[in-house]
Amino acid sequence: MPLSFARVVLLAVATLFLLAACKDGKDGDDSAIIQVIAHEYSYAMPDSAEGGVVTFELENDGSTLHEFAFGRIDPGHTAEEVQALFESEGGEPPDWIHDLGGVPVLSPGKTATLTRELREPGTYVFLCAIPDAQGKPHISLGMIKLFELSGDSGASLPEADVVIEATDDAFLVPELQGGTQLIELRNSASEPREFQMLSLEQGKTFDDLEAWFEGGLQGPAPALFPGGMQTIDAGTSVFLEMDLEAGRTYLLTSETEDGGEISSEFTPE
Repeated sequence: MPLSFARVVLLAVATLFLLAACKDGKDGDDSAIIQVIAHEYSYAMPDSAEGGVVTFELENDGSTLHEFAFGRIDPGHTAEEVQALFESEGGEPPDWIHDLGGVPVLSPGKTATLTRELREPGTYVFLCAIPDAQGKPHISLGMIKLFELSGDSGASLPEADVVIEATDDAFLVPELQGGTQLIELRNSASEPREFQMLSLEQGKTFDDLEAWFEGGLQGPAPALFPGGMQTIDAGTSVFLEMDLEAGRTYLLTSETEDGGEISSEFTPE
């Protein structure tokens, strides 16, 4: 795959925020689990939950691609203000928005479970900025949800089945098995890293995928988007439970701060 194509995909689904999350603690404490279901064009989820180690069980119940972009906003700001940012000329996000990294894209019918520490109480937000057929971001159609986190669930961080590690110049991907597994996405690079993931459908090419994005996401998608992570900081990890198909090839990519890219392909056994 030409490395430049990954930038095409990233630009097509770019957002101001990214979603980060993780799996629940070993004690199975339900207070640490938040179900988030994406419809067209809204999220179904609680208005409040406990912080600490938090698990988001994410599901795309819609008929098109949706993302679960994630951030925190300072007191006194509203969903309408966030939405207005996507209808403006762009530029740098204001300092009252705190980008926390997130799941970039899920295909219809796909699920992913993510866990992370969220110990700062306050107002958090999910949103989707993927465009519809007319090029209008889903957030402008109402796909944004604010909720409150407070307290501490008492849950623990999980133990991963495998680790995918990002370094300054590569992804280190171990041998993976097909099926559902818990993956630690570990950023050991000296700068932020993404873990963008996709898999082409049989007989499709990256040219097909680029044309599909440019054509307004019409018709069957030429690729599967199983989950992944938008940017996480250097020296941090998130935990992603996802289903990988045996024998299917997946592409993992990230842009670098100097405008380059790193990428890796892997095929679960």
